[in-house]
Amino acid sequence: MHQVEKGIRRMTKWTIAACCVAPLLIVASHAESKVKVERSIEEAVEKSDDYLAHKGLFISAAHHLLADFRCTREHLSENGGFTRSSSASSRYFTYCGDYRRIDLQMINDTEYSLMRKDEQPRNYTYNDDAAASQEQVAARIAELEERVRPIPASDFSANLEIYRQLLALDPNNERYQAKVSHYEAMDAEDEKKYATPVEEPINGSKRIQFCQAQITDWLTHNTSKKSIKETLKAPRSAKFSNYQTQFMKAERGRCDYLVTVNVDVQNSFGATIRNSVSVVVAINPRTKRGVGVVVR
Repeated sequence: MHQVEKGIRRMTKWTIAACCVAPLLIVASHAESKVKVERSIEEAVEKSDDYLAHKGLFISAAHHLLADFRCTREHLSENGGFTRSSSASSRYFTYCGDYRRIDLQMINDTEYSLMRKDEQPRNYTYNDDAAASQEQVAARIAELEERVRPIPASDFSANLEIYRQLLALDPNNERYQAKVSHYEAMDAEDEKKYATPVEEPINGSKRIQFCQAQITDWLTHNTSKKSIKETLKAPRSAKFSNYQTQFMKAERGRCDYLVTVNVDVQNSFGATIRNSVSVVVAINPRTKRGVGVVVR
């Protein structure tokens, strides 16, 4: 009888312990699962353009893409997160599910919108408290410094865009502050020139010579590359080779070229496909600004 009572007491202790420990294990498991989900979302977007400068924004946007746009982490990862639009430094895009493009537009420091083509934008708020480590910031700064180095000083907009990102990563850097101020002033002055027609030679041959003297392969190739990337499902996987540039015509304030290039890019199944893509590129020879339209 004494042994039976002893056994009952032991079983009672085990039951109480199990009742107390089980909820704690469930809570711990749930917390661990949540951390894993958050980390997997970060990994899906960490290859985004300007990731360290806008980490909190991209992670917030990824959550809403998963919840409201039928995206998956695999879709975001395949597309390299968010790609910066060539039309505006505050706009990014990605593709989800049915591979229809979704645009992310920064409104201010705490608001942004997500919009799928032919639909109304959906506005969201976020708190950019996802700080990067010093090593990550240093690596990102080094990458941006390398990217800005080959850009001609005459390309005010491209320089301004990158130095703004550098300043966001290192707000107290006096060199970045001076560069942003300089290129903002030059860009504003350039806008006035662009908006006001300038007198150019009326002779067709002189216009052609003027275009050939002002437009470089770097300008035509870079403009065509940006235009092509905006049409791709996985733009970050694209590799460009064998550029062929053909002069088309010179008009008042514009030089037109046809650029044909081989593009190796992954399709939705992960296979790399090569296509020959042609882009009509129109560049203002004075401002060195251009736009491209993919024709085939």
